[in-house]
Amino acid sequence: MNAPFNPAERTYHVSEERLRAFMALTPLERLQWVEQVAYFLRLAKSSKAHELPQVDC
Repeated sequence: MNAPFNPAERTYHVSEERLRAFMALTPLERLQWVEQVAYFLRLAKSSKAHELPQVDC
């Protein structure tokens, strides 16, 4: 059986170009971006909660 997933072990690489693009946003645009990400994560979590269990055949 697989070991449980530890969220603290997640990694994500952000390029210098992406960081510069984010830094160029206004404070309002940054807040809107954060709200959009939060909305996306809520949708993903809600969708996952409603998934049907997969049955191995």
